[in-house]
Amino acid sequence: MSLRSLASMLRSEWPNVRVSVRRSIAGDGYFAHTTYDDEADRFTITIDKKIPEDFATFILAHEFAHVIAWDDTSKDDHGPAFWKAYMEAYRVYLRYCGR
Repeated sequence: MSLRSLASMLRSEWPNVRVSVRRSIAGDGYFAHTTYDDEADRFTITIDKKIPEDFATFILAHEFAHVIAWDDTSKDDHGPAFWKAYMEAYRVYLRYCGR
């Protein structure tokens, strides 16, 4: 399976969320980052292209949880809302892995 397959599974679980996933140089020493474009009303998840595909899928579940839990008023990137969203995204990841 591929990063594209997992992204498709995640999007199907949250069809109202507009998100694109790309492989590029994430920068700043991170494996990945997520941004939100107000004008386009779209999230972009960037996963470093040097990361192996199997690890990139695991990272995608984490970054997608940020998208699900997104609240521009929150100052806590990894607070309770994130962990609840991560649990949901990780369930999709486990289905993707066949578990």
